[in-house]
Amino acid sequence: IATTTSVVNSGLLDAILPQFHDQSVRVHAAGSGRSLAMLAEGTVALVISHAPVAEQESLSSHPNWRYQKLAYNRFVLVGPRADPASVRGRMSAADALKSIAANGAPFISRGDSSGTHERETILWKLAGVTPQVLVSGAGMAVTLRQADSRGAYTLTDEATWRQLQSDLDGLSVLF
Repeated sequence: IATTTSVVNSGLLDAILPQFHDQSVRVHAAGSGRSLAMLAEGTVALVISHAPVAEQESLSSHPNWRYQKLAYNRFVLVGPRADPASVRGRMSAADALKSIAANGAPFISRGDSSGTHERETILWKLAGVTPQVLVSGAGMAVTLRQADSRGAYTLTDEATWRQLQSDLDGLSVLF
């Protein structure tokens, strides 16, 4: 199985993998883009991802693949508790990102073709701004820790946030 770091961080696999005690299941944690590439390469037999655009592109290139929606996950915008870019209370995620860009506030992007990065890219496009971002190039947990240590904003999936929020003293959900 190749799956997103968000799925691994959520605890879902810890709950379901023990049910496969008679079989060996190896988990590769990677962003959605890399996970889908591993499926195309034949490295894995199953992918759990959350990147609808990349999934559609992969499915159209591989008509023999079978798609099954398994779950959903919400994205949240987190940032410094003091919210120097005034994100809290904005009318839309795009408006929140515009405020971050306008205020020159630091934003950390995964920058890794993950589902979170895919959604972030869509939101920046909707915001109509070209941001200056710091790129972690890492999974969600590392990106959240970087945002916390730098007093920066980032987009995260809610499941990973819930698993790690007690360790991220400087951040809160703002949108």
